[in-house]
Amino acid sequence: MNRKLLIWSLLLWASLMMACSGEKNSFPLERFDYRDVRLTTGRLKSQLDEVTHQYLSIPDDDLLKGFRQRAGLPAPGNDLGGWYSAGTWHAFGQYLSGLSRLYAATGEEACREKVVRLIDGWAETIAPDGFFFYKEKPQGAHYVYEKMQAGLLDAYLFAGYDRALEYMARITEWAQKNLPQDRTYAQTGSEWYTLSENLYRAYEATGDQRYYDFAEFWEYTQWWDELREKRDIFKDHIFHHAYSHLNTISGAAMAYRVKGDEKYLETAKNAWDFFVTDQIYITGGFGPAEQVIPLDDKLLVTHTAHHNFEVQCGSWAGFKLSKYLIEFTGDGRYGDWIERLILNGIGASIPMSEDGRVMYYADYNCQYADKHNYNQGWTCCTGTRPQAVADYVNLLYFRGQDGVYVNYFEPSTVQWGDVLLEQVGNFPEEPSTSIIVREGKGRFTLAFRIPSWLAGEMTATVNGKPVATRSEKGWMKVTRRWEPGDTVEVTMPMSFWTKRLHPDHAYPVAMAYGPVALVVMTGSDPSYPQAFIDLEHPGSNLIPAPELGKLMWRVKEHPEWIVEGYYRAKEGERYHIYIDPRATRMLDYNAFQTQGPWNSRTFYRTGKKGASITGCFEGDGIIVYCYRMKDGGKASVEIDGRRVGTIDCYGPGSRIITDYKYTGLGPGRHEIKLTLLGKAAPESSGRGVYLLGMETPE
Repeated sequence: MNRKLLIWSLLLWASLMMACSGEKNSFPLERFDYRDVRLTTGRLKSQLDEVTHQYLSIPDDDLLKGFRQRAGLPAPGNDLGGWYSAGTWHAFGQYLSGLSRLYAATGEEACREKVVRLIDGWAETIAPDGFFFYKEKPQGAHYVYEKMQAGLLDAYLFAGYDRALEYMARITEWAQKNLPQDRTYAQTGSEWYTLSENLYRAYEATGDQRYYDFAEFWEYTQWWDELREKRDIFKDHIFHHAYSHLNTISGAAMAYRVKGDEKYLETAKNAWDFFVTDQIYITGGFGPAEQVIPLDDKLLVTHTAHHNFEVQCGSWAGFKLSKYLIEFTGDGRYGDWIERLILNGIGASIPMSEDGRVMYYADYNCQYADKHNYNQGWTCCTGTRPQAVADYVNLLYFRGQDGVYVNYFEPSTVQWGDVLLEQVGNFPEEPSTSIIVREGKGRFTLAFRIPSWLAGEMTATVNGKPVATRSEKGWMKVTRRWEPGDTVEVTMPMSFWTKRLHPDHAYPVAMAYGPVALVVMTGSDPSYPQAFIDLEHPGSNLIPAPELGKLMWRVKEHPEWIVEGYYRAKEGERYHIYIDPRATRMLDYNAFQTQGPWNSRTFYRTGKKGASITGCFEGDGIIVYCYRMKDGGKASVEIDGRRVGTIDCYGPGSRIITDYKYTGLGPGRHEIKLTLLGKAAPESSGRGVYLLGMETPE
């Protein structure tokens, strides 16, 4: 008995020592270090180079000016303007993170040097009590702390700047004492619920218990539990900000990484399924008007809003969650969302302007759409852009005990121990990719993700000869003894397919070819391009146009219409991606005439008594759609100068869609005008009007 007790004690001691050592959980797959992967040619490499150059070009003094002014130090440089100078969702920490990751992704020493200069300059402005913000009264303090803490952590991890940990500890001490700790559900004004991911990352990197405890405090238990238990999140009409409510799930993923509790993994898996099944468009984008939204409401919002996806931030959140799940489960299916977001999300965005304006939103409006940069500079998405683009190198490959797993198909190299692999090809414009063994040899596996869009069997050849493969958990595997010069080529048949916005409705509908979301460019033709998509036989009415380029077609009935990948569309070019005949009845969102202070970022809204909005339409009637909100008020409705009613935007929830119909107007052209009355129901906390759109009845 004494011997058994001794053995049991030794085993218990050994397990406790392993738990205290900070040793990571063992997962089926691991991501590569940024430094092990390099993009070589292609669109992603061009975008990575472009972003690196642009963010290196932002003057240090401009970035530091407000911090220095607040600290009473000399402050040379210019105000950057936009959200940066205003201190709105301040992105300085994201620039540190992005530049650190760009350094690791490219080896560009100037990125590291800039990170060190910026951190040292900013550190001089930290107040004795640890206050570190750009403004005395920071907007979104939780958000800004989280981005700053992550930026300092990334400076340590990716740029090798050790002093960043000292500064991270100082600002965390301030945050522990001063950040409001009410943790109100869905409080989008602070986004407190995104803090846990990077705090758990800090604990993993340092072993410092304070980060573990602080991360655990900020866990978003209610939202995580709702997704894990598959509850109806829409029943209470609560506004869930789309990007941040996806981003917080990476906090659950990191909780699983450091704790090993399966409930967090179930949360992450169910959240991924919820977003990919119910929320995403054919592009992989999500969040029309920045909201997690019921499918029935999504139908209307996609017709009325031109703000359908936060491109930079949303891609970043999708990348992170999908990477965690590939690692934790070893399942290749989670790479599908990464592919869509690379090709049709941030990888399809237009370049940043010199004044810091980025393509904040993607436009999938059913009437017409275009790519455009936001009207203000240095937004939160300007901060996320370098993080997400640098992350390309961390999305391409994963490593397992048996070999290298190829998640995305882009010209690049990856170093795996003594083995150097090079990927070549022109995917997606060619339905294939190749891996060449440049250095090293031995028996190992090369695994290729099996895409969900395949139109036929995925096959492989080695040195030009067909080889046997096996499929496991979403990967096609080739295992053999490899020698330098060996080349495996993988073929992935593509075809046309369609995706309805709502499974119960034929329209709106969009089309893709393989992983590439397609748009039709109608030029000056004013007719609506319904013939673009043959619902019964997708692509049967498209004629290849190799004279224009690869993956380009003409519409048989309208050869002047050009069909191409969404990623090809340039700034300001009008295109159609989702098709719905109903769109011809919608009033043009951008053609409304306003008087007074109206904000039209995601829908038209105002709180100013007397402010008005006017539109013209043809036909016998008009339907006005609006949101009912807790602070909603009333507006008068005039048609052709005669008052016909009142709309009321008050409701016991957030963004509850309602409509008001006015008919019997007689044929011809009419004018409708809405004017804010400055009145509201007694229960309302405000007087605002929230106009979603207008359409003529069928």
